[in-house]
Amino acid sequence: MKKILSLFLVAFLLLGVLPTNVFADNINILESKAVLSVKAVPNHTSLRTNQRLVVTTTASGGTAPYMYANYVIKDGKYIYKGWYGTNREFSYVPKTPGTYQITCFVRDKIGGVKYVNTVPIKVSSWSTTAPIKISTATNSAQLYSGEKVTVKVVASGGAGGYSYAYYLRRNGKVVHKEWYSNKNTFTYGLVTPGSYDILCFVKDRQGKIASNSIRKITVVHSPKYRALVIGQHEYWDHYLSGTDVDARNMYNKFLNNPPYGKMEKLQGWLDV
Repeated sequence: MKKILSLFLVAFLLLGVLPTNVFADNINILESKAVLSVKAVPNHTSLRTNQRLVVTTTASGGTAPYMYANYVIKDGKYIYKGWYGTNREFSYVPKTPGTYQITCFVRDKIGGVKYVNTVPIKVSSWSTTAPIKISTATNSAQLYSGEKVTVKVVASGGAGGYSYAYYLRRNGKVVHKEWYSNKNTFTYGLVTPGSYDILCFVKDRQGKIASNSIRKITVVHSPKYRALVIGQHEYWDHYLSGTDVDARNMYNKFLNNPPYGKMEKLQGWLDV
């Protein structure tokens, strides 16, 4: 019985003497020794050439913050080596067919390094495709100056993933360009009278390009008013391109000076 009491007394004394933070420090030591681990997940395990591959790397353990680096393997050989950065997403566009893997490295704050390879990623080439075909439609073949032309392009064939570009030409000379985008419509205000056409380009995801020129668009000056002379009565017709002030002035001229003479003279004065 005395021995048991002695053991309890020794244990009590030890617990009383040891500082309480010893146990907390031991826990922290265990936590800091957690093994650095890495996972890497690609967005595709099979894709075609010129499609974008994105690999997301996730790190845990070790000591944060983490830095990331990526190597690209093709058919067993490294073809690209990147240096460390803070972005855990890595993008790569394979240009040729083959079996790819991405080696993803993680380095923690104290210099610990861990890496992992993704699963094999099969990249194949596009099968033979039909040529790109383009059809276009415009809102009008004749416009007044200041009105807008709108062109819509419909593409087929090729490898898909189309982008579109446009050249606007007046009397055979390029006056405006729009570079490639995903917009298959083109709108532009035509101010200067003349003969216009629009050259439409379509590029597919393989970089193949086709073009088509739409029919001619004729732009003429906007008439301000139209006069109708019926018997002894004069009428005026206000066009949208005119103004209310112009319309009133014209109306007053008809009231104050009814005999304008021949129709040719009237047309010349009205600029129609």
